[in-house]
Amino acid sequence: RTSMMMVMHTGILLMFCQPLSATSSSEPPLSSSSSSSSPPPQSVLWKILHPNQNETVVSPTVRYGHSAVVVDSDLMVSTHGYFYNHRHHHPDWRDDSWAYSLTEGWFQRIQLTSTDNPKAAFYPTSIAYKGDVFMFGGDHMQGNGNQGHTFGTGCNLMWRLTIDPLPSYPRRFIYNNLVAPVLKRVHRMYAEPYRMLFQVTGRWQLMHQGGQGAPANRSCHAAARIGKM
Repeated sequence: RTSMMMVMHTGILLMFCQPLSATSSSEPPLSSSSSSSSPPPQSVLWKILHPNQNETVVSPTVRYGHSAVVVDSDLMVSTHGYFYNHRHHHPDWRDDSWAYSLTEGWFQRIQLTSTDNPKAAFYPTSIAYKGDVFMFGGDHMQGNGNQGHTFGTGCNLMWRLTIDPLPSYPRRFIYNNLVAPVLKRVHRMYAEPYRMLFQVTGRWQLMHQGGQGAPANRSCHAAARIGKM
């Protein structure tokens, strides 16, 4: 058996695997006498699942300060974030959301059917609940974001992202194994029409408008779901 941890770091999706011994579920004794009978250290492994690359219809941009959660046991949803584009010398604030299938290995930008959506944000926090993504807070840009780092306009809004049912598995399989490998090598402008073959759609809904009765504006905070709440 192995334990696995998924990490998305500046555009590279990584999986961390650690083999588990048969007794790994229990805490080891603290006494020094038990050290002689303990098994030797187990090896660990990082594996690149998605290489760092430019944004295409099958790959998100490089970013950090985003949030990512797993919904329905298979779909990792990553949304928003920030990256300073040194090539063009300006900040790149992100308001897009991406879905990654942990079992099928594809990335898809979530095509939004809603018109009222959260604007670009740096370090919001998200949790998954009953198949939806709930995002709170985040630091927003000022103006067009081209005058350097313009942090400090955090918010206390609560948003809900609902993902629509995915297309059928045969359609996903054909796209991921036959179409996507070609699109990775094609300029985004030419690849965009093929996005219609397989889309992940969803919609944002504002759940709480912040203000009084809500926590103060914030970003780079922590959030967790407790029990059935």
